[in-house]
Amino acid sequence: MRNRYHHLCGLIAASVAWCACLPAAAQHDHPGAPSAPTTQPAAQSNPEGTPRLEVDPPVFDFGRVWLNTPVKGSITLKNVGDAPLTLKARSSCGCTVISRPKSPLPPGETTKVSISYKTSHPGRAQKKITLTTNDPTQTKVIVLVKGFVKRFYEADPWDRILFRDIGADTLDTQTIKLINKYEKPLHLKLDPEQKFRFFTVSLKEIEPGQEYEFTATTIPPFRMGQNREKAILATGLEEYPTVDVNMYANVRPPVSVQPPSLYVSAQMNTPFERAVRVQYRAAEPVQITEIKATPSSITVEPVTDPPATKRDTLGTHHLRVKLPPFADLPERGAKIEILTDAKDPKYQKLEVLILKRGGSRRKPTTQPAARATRSPNRGDAETARKRIHEALQRSQKAKGKPGSPNQAPAAQEDTPPAQPAEPKPAQKPANTRNSG
Repeated sequence: MRNRYHHLCGLIAASVAWCACLPAAAQHDHPGAPSAPTTQPAAQSNPEGTPRLEVDPPVFDFGRVWLNTPVKGSITLKNVGDAPLTLKARSSCGCTVISRPKSPLPPGETTKVSISYKTSHPGRAQKKITLTTNDPTQTKVIVLVKGFVKRFYEADPWDRILFRDIGADTLDTQTIKLINKYEKPLHLKLDPEQKFRFFTVSLKEIEPGQEYEFTATTIPPFRMGQNREKAILATGLEEYPTVDVNMYANVRPPVSVQPPSLYVSAQMNTPFERAVRVQYRAAEPVQITEIKATPSSITVEPVTDPPATKRDTLGTHHLRVKLPPFADLPERGAKIEILTDAKDPKYQKLEVLILKRGGSRRKPTTQPAARATRSPNRGDAETARKRIHEALQRSQKAKGKPGSPNQAPAAQEDTPPAQPAEPKPAQKPANTRNSG
């Protein structure tokens, strides 16, 4: 009886335990059922730390300085992070010279980058220094180097003399003013020993030490294109000993056509248009009197030109050219003749060539190609020398010179002639041929 009682108690305990496991099993069998809240582990920080860059100052501004004044300074780089900081520095041009920063830079430490800027060009300056780092928040940092370089004088209206689009026989004069902007007097002087080919120059003092007039006059005739010379003026200043004034004369023909050639490619299988310009000097207007195109399938139409202004040194006639397809043009191309009323007969007739580009090549001729003459090599030169030596020996024997009178003809034929000394090999075959 007692055994049955213990067995019954065991069955009841097992049943209670099985019922307690039902909710957990139901949660695994039904994903949609709400789960018990779980505690997520906290995010772990980088055990190696993170570098951080701090730049002071973020902009290097050297202010307003005189031309050729040395500019030097520095920026400070600090690692405010908790890991080593790697640094690389690069400037945007050769006028900005910088030093190499310390790298890697331990946490909490600083390094300086020295900056030297060349103020050889007047005007506003703005350059860049690029810092490359392993700071994850700023892998590239731009540090501006800026300021303004003052010129010790100003030129009005230009800092040069420029005769634009003039003729070969043009006689003209231009004047510019040179005004002192420096803190010391500027005593300009023109060296009388300077020689000029294209211009005559003069310097006039308007206000002592402050303002001058520089004048240049052309000396024709000129060659076509650019004619350039430079006048050097002494200043009396140790820091700025000279002032250079460049003088230019850009000479153009009285009338020209652009472009001088039009090309038609093999891919052009439909008619198309091109533009042509006839340019002339505004001081000597030129009109188009007639236009001829060969073959007649080419048409040329003038385009209404906008009115010229007083500042224009060139006038232009615009032409619209309609060209036929590639296949309709002669093999040797075509041309357009433009007649003008230019004073110089040399420019009264202009030509525009129309050339074919591409297409099938000509078939080879049936005539066999001539064989190329083979250049003699070293063996040929040796053979030639042997023949020359044999001929000389035969000539000596015929004249009764030593070595041949006592020998029979048969012995002469059987005995080979003495061989000449082997010449030293030449470095180049061409030299060997010349020596033979």
